[in-house]
Amino acid sequence: MKTFFEHIIDWKEFEKFVAEIYQDSENFAVEHNVIEIGKSGTKRQIDVRVTQKSKLHTLKILIECKKWRKRVDRQVVDVLSASIEDLNGDKGVIFTTVGYEAGAVQYARSKNIDIFLIRDLLDEEWGKTGRQVHFYLHFLNCNFSSINFRNSRYTSCTNRPPASTPKFEVAFGTTTEAPTSLILYNELGEIGPNLVDIFLSFRKILLENLSLSIDKSYFSQDNQEKRFENTVTFDFTHYPFNRLKHENGYILFDEISLKNLQSISQRKIEYDKADAWDFAIVVENFITNQKNFISKSIKQSKLNLSDPISPPIDVDNDRLLVNGSIMTIILAPLCEIPVDSTIQVEQVRDIKFRLR
Repeated sequence: MKTFFEHIIDWKEFEKFVAEIYQDSENFAVEHNVIEIGKSGTKRQIDVRVTQKSKLHTLKILIECKKWRKRVDRQVVDVLSASIEDLNGDKGVIFTTVGYEAGAVQYARSKNIDIFLIRDLLDEEWGKTGRQVHFYLHFLNCNFSSINFRNSRYTSCTNRPPASTPKFEVAFGTTTEAPTSLILYNELGEIGPNLVDIFLSFRKILLENLSLSIDKSYFSQDNQEKRFENTVTFDFTHYPFNRLKHENGYILFDEISLKNLQSISQRKIEYDKADAWDFAIVVENFITNQKNFISKSIKQSKLNLSDPISPPIDVDNDRLLVNGSIMTIILAPLCEIPVDSTIQVEQVRDIKFRLR
């Protein structure tokens, strides 16, 4: 975003800008570069004149605009004070882009003249992160495949073998519901958890632990993906629910092994808060210490003058997004890891998970 000073090229443009600030109110009649003859007969030039008319009164505000390279001194305040008295003004105001000498501030206060500084926002005035925002997204995913039952056998109270060879199909990435055919039973025929739910619970633990062990220094680039593969074995030998229903009996098993493919993607998110604004600045009153934002978004045609800026609200810093932080997103099981031959898959240590 361009700075304020790149928008306001010279003193004349600055005067027009100040006039536009007062057009925020429909009750004001705003005029730029007005010549008025005072009670003394002196011709006086006014940068911006603002009048407010009611049925009983007319109030007049005289405004001086100083786009200087030096601070405004007491003499400028003195000249404006004389104009207010000579032109029967009700209020005097000075705007500058640099600041004021100490003597000018004290004298303006004694004359009931408001003096304003128009400046760019300080970094902290853009919010806790400052104007520039950058953080990292970590996307974690895990897909299971090639599921095998080890040491499986068939039992039946009638001792009749199954009519067909048992087939176990455990599908991930196609449905959010676990099939009833994969409900586990114990030796008494009591219902236990669904096999898919066991896999998904382990998947969640696996990815949560992974998220705690990975930071942005793990990646050599801001936007990068890494993949790992291993074999995960679920040991059911000491778990009571270790059988599936099949025709007139049960299929028992000791272990289930599967291929585990994990994907960790890092994406850097960065943006300038000012990108949505044509400009955003602060107008600061040196007499009252009041501050207001003046802004115009790229979609607006008029300036927006905010209400007085309130002190920042105290919040829990641990809950705030800070620059350089990591936001971890664990993808749902339905999100398959696409095939990508350009990403090398690293083989890592196998895992054995004992159910009890």
